Amino acid sequence: MMKKLHNEKGYTLILTLVIITIIVIFFSSFTLSAMNQQKQVEKTDETYEVTAIAEMGVEYYQAAIINLIAKYSQDTINAITANNGLPQNIQRSLDTIKQEYLAALKTEILNLSNNTAIKKITLDDESTYFLLADSNEFKPKFISNILLEINVVGKIKNKEKRLTAYFNFPTDLITFPTGNTGGAGGGNTGNPQNSFEIPRHLFFETIPTQVCKNPMSSNNVPCKTNDLSTFLNLSNNIVYYPENSSKSFNPLNLTINKNFNNSFIFTNGTNSFNDLKGAKNLTIESTGSTTFKLLDSTENISLFMKGNGNFNNNLGGKNFTLYGAGDQVFESTVNFESGKFSVIGYTLFKKNADFINTIFEIENNVDFKDVSNFTGSKIDILGNALFNYNAKFNTTSVNIFGNATFNNPVEFNGAKNSNISGTSLFKNNLNISNSTINFGNNVTGPSITIGNKSTVCFRKLATQNPIWGTFLNIDSTSNVYMDESLKGTIYSTNGKQPNFVSKNELDILCPSGNQAPKPEPEPKPIIENDFINNVIYN
Repeated sequence: MMKKLHNEKGYTLILTLVIITIIVIFFSSFTLSAMNQQKQVEKTDETYEVTAIAEMGVEYYQAAIINLIAKYSQDTINAITANNGLPQNIQRSLDTIKQEYLAALKTEILNLSNNTAIKKITLDDESTYFLLADSNEFKPKFISNILLEINVVGKIKNKEKRLTAYFNFPTDLITFPTGNTGGAGGGNTGNPQNSFEIPRHLFFETIPTQVCKNPMSSNNVPCKTNDLSTFLNLSNNIVYYPENSSKSFNPLNLTINKNFNNSFIFTNGTNSFNDLKGAKNLTIESTGSTTFKLLDSTENISLFMKGNGNFNNNLGGKNFTLYGAGDQVFESTVNFESGKFSVIGYTLFKKNADFINTIFEIENNVDFKDVSNFTGSKIDILGNALFNYNAKFNTTSVNIFGNATFNNPVEFNGAKNSNISGTSLFKNNLNISNSTINFGNNVTGPSITIGNKSTVCFRKLATQNPIWGTFLNIDSTSNVYMDESLKGTIYSTNGKQPNFVSKNELDILCPSGNQAPKPEPEPKPIIENDFINNVIYN
C-alpha cells in the first residue's frame, strides 16, 4: 500500500501570488478611476473656461454693435444738418435720410465677421480666443426688423463653445427732443431737431418720507417739509418741498450763517425766494414758476426750472448755471461768469446783461432792452434777437438762426465763426474787427467798417440799390465776399473793394451764412427694452 504525501510548502507561494494579484488589480482599478475622475474635472474646468471666453466674446461684440449704433446716429444727424442747408427744392426727406443710414448700419453689422480687426480676438496665446462665426449658418443675421442674431465661438486648445445671442435692434437711429416753445414772447419755435433740453430729471422722482427738523443737521439725508421760510442751519442738506401751492421763502441770515449753502432744494408749485445773495454751492429745482428777488454775488449756483422764471433784482455770480423750460424775465442787471444759460421759452433782459465765458442758448426769441456784452462766450439763438441798445461781442462765437435787429451801435471783435442766418437790420454803425462773419439773408445798415484781418460774407441785400455806398469801409487786411448778382449795386470808396463771386464759390469761401450749422441734438438711439434679448448656450 502506497503512503499519502502531506507536503504543503507550495501552497504558501500560491496564496501569496493570489493576494498580490488581488492588491495589484484593486490599486490599478483605483488609480484608473482617479485618473478618469481627474480627466473629467479637467474637462469640466475647460468647459467652464471656454464658456466664459465665449460669453466674453458676446459682451465684446455687443459693445462693438452699440458703438456702431452711436456712430451712425451721429452720422445721421450730420447728414440731416447738411441737408437742411441745401436749397429747399433739392432737400431730401427726413425719413429718407434716416432709413438710408439705418440700412447702412445693418449692412456693416452683417459684415462684421469679415472685419479682420475684430473677427477673432486672441487672449493668452494663439490657442485661446473667441471669434464671430462666419459660416452661412451662423454668421450675423436679422431674424426680424428689430431682432439681430450673432454666434460667438470661444476656444481653448481643442475645446470650443458656441453661444447664440439675440439683440434688440433700434427702429430709428435718432430722436429729437421737444420743449415748451410757447410763452409770452411767441415767435419762432424752430424745427424739433433744433431744440434744447433741460438735462436734469430729478424733479420729484422720489419724495422722501423723513420730515425735516428745524434747525437742520448737516447730514445730507433727504427730507421733506411744508415750510422752508423759517429754517435755520439749512446747509449740506437735501430738502423737498412737495406742496403744490404758492409759497414765499425768506432764508434767515443767509450772509451770516451761510444758510442754504451746499444744499439741494426741490420745490413744487409757484414759489418765491426772497434773498439768496451770497449763496454758494446751491442747486434749486422747481416744477412750477419761480421768482428770485435777489440772487447776486453767488458761486456755483444751478437753477433747473420747468416753469417760468422771474428775477426781480440783480442776478449774477461765478459758475452760474440756469436751465429754464418756460419764459424767463430779468428785471435788473445780469452778470454771468463761467456758466451756462439755456432757455427754451422767450427771454427778456430789461437792464444791462454781461456774459463772460458763458454758453448762451435760447430756443425762442430774446430781447435785450439795454446794453449787452459778451466776452469769451458762445451764443446760439434759434429764434429772433432784438438788441435795443449797444451790443458788443468780444472773442465770442455768435449764431443767430432767426432775424436780428440792432437799434444802436454794434461791435464784433474777435467774433470767429459767427453767422446770422435771417434778416440783419443794423440801424446804427456796425464795426467788425478780427472776426469771421457770414450773413445769410438780407442785410441793411447805414455804416459798416470792416478791419483787422476780418472776413465777411454777404449773400443778399435788402434792395438792389447802393444802400451803403461810401459807408462800406474795408481795410487792406480784410476781405469781403459777395454774391456776384450784387455787382454794380455796392461799392466802397475807402479801402478795398468787395470780391464778387459765384454762389458756388461763395458756399466754399463762406460755408456757413444761410447754411449755418444748427445746434445738434444729442444722439439717442432707440432700443426696444434691453439691448440683449437672450443668449442660448449650444
